[in-house]
Amino acid sequence: MVLVLMVALLGQQGSALRGTVRDSTGLPAPRTLVYIDGTQISTETDQAGRFELDLGSVRAGTVSIFRSGFALVSITFDAAALDQPLQITIEPAPITDVVSVTAPRLSPRPSSFGMRPLEVVRTAGSAADLMRALQVLPGVVQADEGAGLYVRGGDTSEVLVLLDDAVVFHPYRSETPGGGLFGSVDPFLLDGVSFATGGFSARYGNALSAVLDMHGLQRPSVKQTTITFGLAGASVRGALPIGDHGGIRYSGNRSFPGLLFAVNGRPYDFDPLPGGWNADASAHYASQAAGTFKFFVNGSGDGVGVRIDSLNFNGLLRTSVSSASSSMQWQKLVDGAWLTTAAVGVTRYERGQDVGILDLGVTDLRGSWRVTTERGLGAWIVRAGADGVDARTHTGGFVPNRGGDLGGTAGSQPIDTRYDDDTSGGYGEGERRMGRVSTIVGGRAQYFGRARETAVDPRVNVSIDTVRGQRMSFAWGLYHQAPEAGYYAFAGPGGLSAMRARHLIAGYEIGAEGGLMHVRAEGYWKSYEALPLEQTPGLFASTGYGNARGIDLFAHVSRAPFDVVADYSYLNANRRWTAFLDRGKYTVLPSGTWHPDFDLPHTAHVLARVDITRRLSASGGWRVASGKPDTPVIGAIATPTGFLPRFGAINSERLPAYERSDLTVSYLSQLLRARSTVLFASVGNLFGRVNTFEYAYSPDYGVRRPVTSATPRVFYCGITLTR
Repeated sequence: MVLVLMVALLGQQGSALRGTVRDSTGLPAPRTLVYIDGTQISTETDQAGRFELDLGSVRAGTVSIFRSGFALVSITFDAAALDQPLQITIEPAPITDVVSVTAPRLSPRPSSFGMRPLEVVRTAGSAADLMRALQVLPGVVQADEGAGLYVRGGDTSEVLVLLDDAVVFHPYRSETPGGGLFGSVDPFLLDGVSFATGGFSARYGNALSAVLDMHGLQRPSVKQTTITFGLAGASVRGALPIGDHGGIRYSGNRSFPGLLFAVNGRPYDFDPLPGGWNADASAHYASQAAGTFKFFVNGSGDGVGVRIDSLNFNGLLRTSVSSASSSMQWQKLVDGAWLTTAAVGVTRYERGQDVGILDLGVTDLRGSWRVTTERGLGAWIVRAGADGVDARTHTGGFVPNRGGDLGGTAGSQPIDTRYDDDTSGGYGEGERRMGRVSTIVGGRAQYFGRARETAVDPRVNVSIDTVRGQRMSFAWGLYHQAPEAGYYAFAGPGGLSAMRARHLIAGYEIGAEGGLMHVRAEGYWKSYEALPLEQTPGLFASTGYGNARGIDLFAHVSRAPFDVVADYSYLNANRRWTAFLDRGKYTVLPSGTWHPDFDLPHTAHVLARVDITRRLSASGGWRVASGKPDTPVIGAIATPTGFLPRFGAINSERLPAYERSDLTVSYLSQLLRARSTVLFASVGNLFGRVNTFEYAYSPDYGVRRPVTSATPRVFYCGITLTR
């Protein structure tokens, strides 16, 4: 029966409108919106500027092409008379030309979501932070108060983060074991992001769970300055065109949360208060002969001292971070057919952390490179490329003999290790649409220098249009990733191998992202092998394994003036694996697997926005999740230096369920001769819900108390002026 259905679908050839969009220099215009006026038929161009619209029953009409900073292009068409793809050129918009377009965007590939900067800002509770906004997507769980992305049973380290094809090695600010409190990239520096939660194609390597692919803004076409003031800091962004081919963008941010705490109170003792800065700049050049160039530099620093509770320890955690990075991307249409992109990036990162007997300093120097090329060959789109990472990490200081023993009851040991590794890989894949079936088939070869291992990963993606506006999808693939650098300081005699994962995904989708209604359901199964495990006390070996399975449901309804998003995720994750910070924590490991800290079986979000007037908008969000797994302390062992905990079964209990509600209000106006002024205010954790993220104990472990949310309720407001 399935074979008969596949043959029938392949035989049904729908009417399609195809073409290529380029700018005035002849370069492709990727992520350009293409839609049929008066309908919900729309798409976006790919990296080569190509598009394909399934016209369905439409035989004639007007196709419109729009990209921010360019003049709107509208072309009438007659499907019966079209025998060649359209060739469309878009021109920069005059400064006085203001175009506002609202239309559906490209339906994402299986297990992926797109997001624009405005969507990040409008996500209630995200604090206009990209990572926190991504946490409300299905398949992502929030295991603590940080911004870390735990995707479908995977750890935060299993997410590959790219900015214009260069790897972002430290994508968080104010780093914690959970990944940091905020993302390190300003969403307003981005043209858009694609977030793949699994089943991604062979183009991406060295990631077990997810890929966050960010695209920076293009060369500016108009001069612009934006200034934002808020209770916790101030920022400035600007853009300046230079001639017909160049331009620069810049931004800077300085946080000073003293006023924020004065308004809301201090939930914890700080010494010093959290604070930091970051600065970014990019230079752009584009010509038909040389292609497009983008140079990007970033610098940041932050520090905090905060009193924490951890097991029976209560003390001050001091952390300081400084980072500097730079990257360059080049893109050109070679020989009029091969869209070729090359990118290189380098990052220098330093972090100091001092809490109890833990005193660590980390210096990380990493570089990445990536080359990709693609073209159309008949009915196929073929892609090929290569990439690599060179890592140099030095870690020095003192760590507890037992994980979590910050008071030093079991003593400490020095650490002075240098981690050097290089990974490189190449891939090839082909994409073809036959009737209602689209397929991507490819493979990837990846070399891991430290492990002296080469992995071959085949991958397949299939999407089938069942009826108009509906499709089912399948994805299968193998994935490899190098372990985190810290493990190698305590690697056993056999060293560590590359970690392995297998993805199997099936889904069904109704509507398209950005349409009036969009519904998605996906089921997945993942298996893990060669995970780091503390098999010998204090030493890691690649003998761990695990699995994760679940269902993600997503629904989006947009009918002016309302916009509502709801999602639900079920997850069952099991691992035989040792987190790096748990080294030495458990003296005896049970047989089989256990639930990791980020196994939250049930997670649900509801986000709603209403445009009360043309200028006034309000959005609210409600989040609920199962409690985080917890390992209980069932007794204590007296020693001359204090008490050591006696743990029960690993993660055999759960903390209370997590819940919070958030509200954001924004008002658009014009003040102080600004082109636009946005006044905004928000209340985080509106009803003051007290959430528990772990338990702390008395010195003898006889009394247990919850460690509650650091932000029971937070009010925030600010103003943004654009000229």
